Amino acid sequence: LCSIWSCHPPGVLDRARELHLAHGVSFWDVTILASCLESCVDVLYSEDVPGTDALSPLQVLNPFL
Repeated sequence: LCSIWSCHPPGVLDRARELHLAHGVSFWDVTILASCLESCVDVLYSEDVPGTDALSPLQVLNPFL
């Protein structure tokens, strides 16, 4: 997978695995979250990806609420 996702910053897949194991969130959802965290994104707008305080400083906001 690492060779396929070479566009992601280093550590994204490791961080995604940690988040997946710690929070029980879908691996694909935490891959998005980990990519945001590793890229210093402050806000992610999504109606599907769950947010948690453990993701600080990343805020996950549902644009429809």
